[in-house]
Amino acid sequence: MNKEIIYKYLNNEASESEIQKIYEWIEASEDNKQQFIALKKAWAMTPTENATNRTLAFKQIQTKINKKSIFTTPKVFKYAAAVVLLISVSFYLKNYHDNKPLENEVVLELSNGNTQKLTETTNKVITDTKGQVLGKQQDNQIIYTAKEITTKNTAYNTLKVPYGKTFKVILSDSTIVHLNAGSTLKYPVQFAGLSNRKVVLTGEAFFEVTKDKAHPFIVETNNINIEVLGTKFNLSSYNNDDFAHCELMEGAVLATDITNPNNSLHLAPNQQAKWDKTTNTFKLNTININDHISWIHGELIFNNMPFPEILKKIERAYNVKVNNNSKTLAQQHFSGSIYVKEDITNFLNLLKIDTPFEYSIKNNIIKIIQPD
Repeated sequence: MNKEIIYKYLNNEASESEIQKIYEWIEASEDNKQQFIALKKAWAMTPTENATNRTLAFKQIQTKINKKSIFTTPKVFKYAAAVVLLISVSFYLKNYHDNKPLENEVVLELSNGNTQKLTETTNKVITDTKGQVLGKQQDNQIIYTAKEITTKNTAYNTLKVPYGKTFKVILSDSTIVHLNAGSTLKYPVQFAGLSNRKVVLTGEAFFEVTKDKAHPFIVETNNINIEVLGTKFNLSSYNNDDFAHCELMEGAVLATDITNPNNSLHLAPNQQAKWDKTTNTFKLNTININDHISWIHGELIFNNMPFPEILKKIERAYNVKVNNNSKTLAQQHFSGSIYVKEDITNFLNLLKIDTPFEYSIKNNIIKIIQPD
């Protein structure tokens, strides 16, 4: 991997194709992951106001990696809250003493209400209520097979992904749906015979929709509908968020107020439709699409995000509950990135560098305490 591409990524200058190459390189081996950790630490631990020091630190770490020497974390400089957030790839959230596990299994609900718990290591055939094969599960994804309709009644399956998990489903029309933590998707087992391809989402998902001009693909949420023919987009509509939002990567989408079809918004690539649930209004924003779809690769990116909003993402990604009693933290905004396989204590300890606080973890509940 050309380290200059990583340099461009860390400096928010990389193209979409370059970003994809970086993700593929990271996932190719554990050694690549560790190299990326070292490079990103060198970048994040250096003050942003001094570009010369930051570039120098990056090149020094790159030289050490090329010589295959042991990486030592550089001295942590005092830097603004905007760059406090974490880096890295590696452990899952540890099981602390006296932890009580939360619900953490993906559940598939069939059309008759029967449920199946899906584990990430399971490989099995998925059948309907009559035992007919619908598709198969391979590890953390379900692949449905297109079949001719033999009944007038459309059967729906519902996939429920808990906090701390992500899952992928390939629908019978070959549309790919990446489901984020705490999300639920209801969808027809077969689209054949239907005038459109409608699914219902609660939570967040990234859609890669198979093009079919005769049958629009519609994602329904509690507040808005997203209609497309064939495209790639991200949609987030959690019940406990004040906003729903859709980000377009490729193609075109139409976002529509469910209660008022005349209230709609067309999106072009790298645009976001942000829906205010209180005022029932859309706002059009220009965005960096990677900031909104990096979760597919296990990374959360924040750009000047309020701390309470960050906590929601942390709770979903790590399957924990965070009680924040620090008024200082609650009023701050942060920018940075976190790999969700990183030990959550590293995230908390890095935050403490800029804003002192204490915390405790018990029964998957994190308590943040304002110091005296």
